[in-house]
Amino acid sequence: MEKQRQISITREKKFWSAARKFQCYVNGQVVAEIGNGKTITFPINTEEHELTIAFITGNPYIGNQQVQGCFISNKVVITADDLDKHFDLKVNVSPWTGKGEFVLKEK
Repeated sequence: MEKQRQISITREKKFWSAARKFQCYVNGQVVAEIGNGKTITFPINTEEHELTIAFITGNPYIGNQQVQGCFISNKVVITADDLDKHFDLKVNVSPWTGKGEFVLKEK
């Protein structure tokens, strides 16, 4: 049986886009959605992985940039040696301009 570890992400509660769920990507594939003020936990195997969070209103490009209605967090590399991890997702977006950033930070 393949070894697993747990990844948890807590999205801070904010008024901006409160009704929208954000997509959690591992290696470019959606693995979960996270709601406003919620925590999600999901298993990954013990290989190296790249983790990003995206709020998509147009065609996505997964990377560390905003593209055509997308907000995409910084990319976090989870190495093969890492154990269970917990991240906080900070949402810093202006409700007037719609510009800002998502930041994933290890707790």
